[in-house]
Amino acid sequence: ALVEILQKATEPRPELVALLGRYPSRDTARELKRLLADRDVSVRIAAALALEGFADHDPVLLARPLMRAGESRWPLVHLADSLGRAGSADSVTPLIELYNLTPDPLAQVAIVRSIANLGGQRAAPFLLSLLDGAADPVKAVAVEGLVQVRTPRDELEPRLVPLLASSYPRLTANALVALAEFDQGEVARRLVGWIRSDEEALRLEGAFILGYMRSPSGLKVTAKLARADPSPVVRMEHLRALSKYPPAESAPLLGLCLSQPDARARSRAARLWIRAFPLPPAALSEP
Repeated sequence: ALVEILQKATEPRPELVALLGRYPSRDTARELKRLLADRDVSVRIAAALALEGFADHDPVLLARPLMRAGESRWPLVHLADSLGRAGSADSVTPLIELYNLTPDPLAQVAIVRSIANLGGQRAAPFLLSLLDGAADPVKAVAVEGLVQVRTPRDELEPRLVPLLASSYPRLTANALVALAEFDQGEVARRLVGWIRSDEEALRLEGAFILGYMRSPSGLKVTAKLARADPSPVVRMEHLRALSKYPPAESAPLLGLCLSQPDARARSRAARLWIRAFPLPPAALSEP
């Protein structure tokens, strides 16, 4: 019935088009492919969203009407997201082709993220190649992807240090997170300026990275700043970083944060403390 309604409509309603993803079948797949080529961009966006439901119907083949040069941003962004969920490692090659067809940086970021999610033999070489000449936002996602697909240390580590000179904070942060797997000393040296900065954004990034240090010194610094940083937002990020440590190490320190002056930080500390290690508060003492 849904296919019949859409076929009879002069101007298909996007909310009905999006429903196709809930009813994947041979008939709805044919209709989806037709609508992915519709002249109305809102219909193409809805069809791209619906594509996620067609994992068993060759989603790359269905997506071909949108995988073209000149397609607008949002259909491509949602198409890439859907293929990242409904596709397979075999979808990486068509996604690389799509990346090369679009100059739009937001669409490129979505495509790269989906390639990392899908993995496979072609993913890591392509992601590494992006570190040479792609825009910094694309490089930032590529670094995340290289960690995700478990790129060998000897291939990844030499490529990370040059990225630390970038003025794009997310790229620098992602490179430091990745580098924390290999060289915590280098990461710690670079973090000092961030966690001492007057800028809240830099301290927030520093707190995020400390969660990946997993070292005694990182634990000590995070525990201190979870109570001492002047920003509630940064303190909550330090609490999240603390929760990444083993419960026996993090629970007593999280317990000490239950007296936070900010209600949101207290609530976050309590939730993480209970999840980490259900000791009674009276059993917690200052280390």
